Amino acid sequence: MSVTWDTFMGMRYPTVGEYGPPVPDLGARSPGSAALEEAGRAYRVALETAVTRAVALAAGRALDAEVIQTRRTVRGIVSGRVPRLEDGVREHTARLEEAERADLIRLRWAAGRIDAG
Repeated sequence: MSVTWDTFMGMRYPTVGEYGPPVPDLGARSPGSAALEEAGRAYRVALETAVTRAVALAAGRALDAEVIQTRRTVRGIVSGRVPRLEDGVREHTARLEEAERADLIRLRWAAGRIDAG
């Protein structure tokens, strides 16, 4: 059995599973009946189906884990970093407004001194 893995956007997941049943010894005796041969074919089909299903389930689990991790990351950003950035923006905005008011007062004061002078 072999599984081929792929990576998409940083997520590693299985894509293809292949099952290679043992090669029968052609020199060996026949199993004895058509029913046994049919059972062998059915067994190989069942194993191939099981491998395909296992690969699909593993890919689904990998995707689920990635979704959970992404949600945690987004929640951390939204609840931690975004509020800090918003606080910083408010603080800088308040400083700019205060600096503009101070400049306006200095300009009025300078204009009044020029008119009075």
